[in-house]
Amino acid sequence: MSEEKGNEEKPQSSAAGVPGDKKATPESDSGGERKGIPVAKTKPSDDDAPVKIENLGTVRRPTGSAKAKAKFAPARPAPKEEEPREEWEEPAGTSPRPAQEEAPENRRPAPEEQAAAFGKSFLRTTKKVLFINLKLVYVLAAAIILAVWLQSASYDAGVIEGRRLANKEASFDGVELDPAFAAKLNAALFKLRNGNAAESLEELKTLQTQWPSVVSMHYLVALAALENGNEELAASKAEESIAKRQRVSDSLALLAVIESQKAARRDKFVLGNPVKRAEEYLRRSIAADPANPYPHFELASVLRYSGKRAEALEEVRAAMARLSAVDSHLVMDITEQIMERETMPDNQLPADIGTTDNVQKLVPAAYVAMRRGNFDRAVELLSEARQGMTPDIFVYVVNDPALRRFRNEPKIQPFFAQ
Repeated sequence: MSEEKGNEEKPQSSAAGVPGDKKATPESDSGGERKGIPVAKTKPSDDDAPVKIENLGTVRRPTGSAKAKAKFAPARPAPKEEEPREEWEEPAGTSPRPAQEEAPENRRPAPEEQAAAFGKSFLRTTKKVLFINLKLVYVLAAAIILAVWLQSASYDAGVIEGRRLANKEASFDGVELDPAFAAKLNAALFKLRNGNAAESLEELKTLQTQWPSVVSMHYLVALAALENGNEELAASKAEESIAKRQRVSDSLALLAVIESQKAARRDKFVLGNPVKRAEEYLRRSIAADPANPYPHFELASVLRYSGKRAEALEEVRAAMARLSAVDSHLVMDITEQIMERETMPDNQLPADIGTTDNVQKLVPAAYVAMRRGNFDRAVELLSEARQGMTPDIFVYVVNDPALRRFRNEPKIQPFFAQ
């Protein structure tokens, strides 16, 4: 009893503060031997060594005797020693077996790994594409800048060269014209004046090819083409004359005449307003050469066609003021008188002129007789005017818009048929 009591008063403890009755004691081991249970003898380990308890409050007192608990504690079987395994050796000349574990590169990646890899690949591709596109943009921008610079340089060089050639062609170097060229030019212009526009056109084109540096050749070819009815060639040659700065005012006036003919024609469809274009050409012609009287006179005809009679009369007077003493005032004088009488009411028209030798008064007096309905007197006056004028001047003045209103009268019709 005393021995059991002594055992109860000396509790065993472990390093973790667990009561010693949880541990196997030597007594329990010996008890197991006495009951015939084989127990493996092992060397005491460091864990079985008594641990010094510094704080006795953490140790619980056992509730039962160590001997009683050791009696029911199961015996621990002795650990079996594992037999050493022999390593497999591949026969000579055979390849080693593949590893049972799957290689990392063959392992299926997780979804988050796939997303991260896709994001990295997308970023790399985007950077490459952007870098390539930026390089292309830089190359294209440099090419465009270079092309614009070359175009500008070539245009400037062309303008300078064109001006140099124009000045060279327009300059007089003191050398007289070739007598053969002068004779051929005079013959072509005489044919044009006499109404043989087709032959004149061919001869002028040949002269322009043989003597391209002679001033006014483009304008003369355009004039002959217009008389021959080739408006397209006339416009082309007039524009070339303007580009070479030769007869600019006359060439612009010729373009205005072409537009006026388009407006008077009814058989073809014309884009835009040819009358407005003709007026613009004539105003440019006046600006190019303010001393030229003929654009003013042509502008008066266009303004009359547009119904601006007062302004047209001012342009006729401006044209007459620019004529020199040796110029023919006949056409402009007759036109001015007709326009003055055109704006008068019937009760303010001048009286009949009677018998006169002044050719300039015959056609205006014939217009007054037409307005009064005296067509017999108008026929007499027009017949006298035809005898005192050249055919081309008579045809021009008779076809004045004021007189053409009466062209359907049977007695007046023969004069317009010419």
